[in-house]
Amino acid sequence: MKLLPATVAVLALMMPGAAFAVDDRCPIQALDSETIAKGIKDAPTCDASLKLFERCNFGSGADTELGEIVTQKCEALFEGKLSSQQQRAYARAIKVCNTKYARESGTMYRAFEASCRAQAAHRTAAPFSSLAQKPQPK
Repeated sequence: MKLLPATVAVLALMMPGAAFAVDDRCPIQALDSETIAKGIKDAPTCDASLKLFERCNFGSGADTELGEIVTQKCEALFEGKLSSQQQRAYARAIKVCNTKYARESGTMYRAFEASCRAQAAHRTAAPFSSLAQKPQPK
């Protein structure tokens, strides 16, 4: 079978993308909420805990606990460090998360809210996490 040059070009463009595919499966072997919660708690950073939550969530009510762990871990980075303007912005972001699906019933929507709050805490913690990773002067 003879391949047309256009076909070869399309295949060549598609192949490298396959080599860089990201494995987005949950790295925790036991897929139960307790083991995943422990993994998220033990994650070394706010960023790592959010990534683990995103890869291992259930899309159900169990995510409220997992999302809360991420939120608390990220909030610890900026606790007592936010300006009043930053505090108001964070409070608004959390309020948006809490009200966005308030009229929807079902555990899936509680999972969306938990994810939203975790992401808001992660965004707020981002400037502080880079400071935490830099070596402190002696």
